[in-house]
Amino acid sequence: MSGIVHIPFVYAGLMLMSILMLYLAGRSFAKHDYKWTFMSVVGIVFVMLNEGLRFGRGFDYNVYARGFLDYALGYADKHEWLFLQIYKVIYWLGGDWQMMVLFMSCVLIYSYAILGKAYQERAMYVLPCMFLLTYSITENLMRWFLACSLIWIALSIYLRDKGKWAYALGFAIAGCAIHNAVIPIPIIYFFLEKVKRPIMAPLYSTIIFFALVFLFETSWMMRFTGLFNDMIQGMNLISEGRFDSYGSDTEYWLTSGFAGTERSVIKNQRTVTLLWVTIIWAGYRLKTKNPNYTFAYNASWMGFILFPVVAQIELLNRFNFMFVIFAGVVWGYCIEEFLRARYSRFASIIILLVFLNHPRMALMRPFKENPYCYMYVWDKGNREYLDVYKYYMDDHFAKQCNQKFYRQLGF
Repeated sequence: MSGIVHIPFVYAGLMLMSILMLYLAGRSFAKHDYKWTFMSVVGIVFVMLNEGLRFGRGFDYNVYARGFLDYALGYADKHEWLFLQIYKVIYWLGGDWQMMVLFMSCVLIYSYAILGKAYQERAMYVLPCMFLLTYSITENLMRWFLACSLIWIALSIYLRDKGKWAYALGFAIAGCAIHNAVIPIPIIYFFLEKVKRPIMAPLYSTIIFFALVFLFETSWMMRFTGLFNDMIQGMNLISEGRFDSYGSDTEYWLTSGFAGTERSVIKNQRTVTLLWVTIIWAGYRLKTKNPNYTFAYNASWMGFILFPVVAQIELLNRFNFMFVIFAGVVWGYCIEEFLRARYSRFASIIILLVFLNHPRMALMRPFKENPYCYMYVWDKGNREYLDVYKYYMDDHFAKQCNQKFYRQLGF
């Protein structure tokens, strides 16, 4: 144990540095009309390296690491065409899976920087807030968010200049060629951009949100196990068995493993729920001259409303993060309003406590969870990947999952 004591401290320290560097990069962007300066380059590159040099980060990292050579040499072809070509190029350049991870991390952080250009006057707050709201899932679902990164770049191009729709379309198509499941997202973005006012007042939004919390309890979700299994079987027929892992334990994928132990997944996401509610209320009447702010608010509103429904369904939750990232934009604007004392004293106290709590939780994560899940490449020793059955399936998860299935995968 003594050999890993330093890992949580290193991770938390570099996470804090990443937040600071994104703030400095955003401030430089805001001051220089979003031109790339020395400070903005250093800030963005620091975060790229910090994410890209993580070892064993998330469940998917270790699964993909096991199959890197199979995909790179063409022995396996279960993924989309463009993603397989990236595998092959990385291998041709003499790289390994870690280089692939570094590449995907660079594209992701670059997409944050480019998306922030649509909100450049508040980029110093928007960039770190987007990062804080999404880092926990982007570190795991790397292929999904590589596709999302290209769609965010496409969206940024379109928001800033509608005349460049062809360039935006090209990036969107590239994203879909990395992960076909993201195809609906650019379409939703396109129609959502046409809405020029907030979709719903915060009071009604909050009432709907908590109604959905009570409606989509874990016991109620279990009624859909038969339907979910039928859907998985249909998807398997089309994709030649790519969704077998989801069908192996329907209960887990529908309830995030909380069936029989919690009435609602939201109980375990109180920090996020409180942040969501605060952002929806604080950002509603915010006055800004940026015409793209309304899109960000409405996108975050969609993420807010869908959260109680999809938070416990992993396959749908990843879609919702395409809207969650824009809550980071609204959060960034709210910070500016708070610093300019544009909220009442009571509202300011609530906003301060809620906004500080989320970064605190991010910094405390490695101290509460398995330190091996927060390693960097210099900690890996002779490992090529981590045994996910040992490090990522905790006792609760293991009880819910089909252990035999994962053993057959070699974990």
